[in-house]
Parts: sequence; C-alpha cells; structure tokens
Amino acid sequence: MSGTSFLLYQRRNSCPERWDPRMKIVAVLLFGAAMLFTHDPGPKTLQLLILILLWGIAKLPWRVLVLTLLSLSLFIASTMIYQAILLSEPADVLIQWGPLHDSIRG
Repeated sequence: MSGTSFLLYQRRNSCPERWDPRMKIVAVLLFGAAMLFTHDPGPKTLQLLILILLWGIAKLPWRVLVLTLLSLSLFIASTMIYQAILLSEPADVLIQWGPLHDSIRG
C-alpha cells in the first residue's frame, strides 16, 4: 500500500485545498484548455512555471509531479506519433535525422 500512497488523497491544509470545489474544477478545465490551445514555446514555458508554482503552493510531493509529467509526456508523444502517421500524405517526411528520413509510401 505504501507504493501507491501518492494516488490517495492526503490532507495538506494548503490554500488551494480550501477553494470551492466548483472553482477548482473550472480552474483545471481552463488551465487544461489553455495548455492544449497554446503552441508557442514562450506561453508554454510560462504555463509550466505556473504549474510548478501551484504545485508548491498546494504542498504536494515533488515525486508525484515528476511521475505525472512523465506519464503526460508519454501520452503526448504517442499522440504525436499517431497523428504524424494517420494524418500524413504519401511522400511526407515523418522523421528526419541528418541524411536519414522516413516517409509513408502511397
């Protein structure tokens, strides 16, 4: 049970914990939408810094943040791979690394 304790609710007596539950749901939905619709590196970096700041304010373990970000990065990478394969046209270069490249044949 100790290995999965990060999945269980643990009272931290932090500021976000005292917010109204509806406000927390709306804030998470708005932040998630902003993360999905922003594509520039500048705002993405700012959003990541805000996430780290809120994580610190919430007094949550940093190990959980790292595990969460790793699992999200795997999800995002797999989504990018699927989109690259399914939405590409024949002869579009999917991967290019120096002189080597891979494309879909029609």
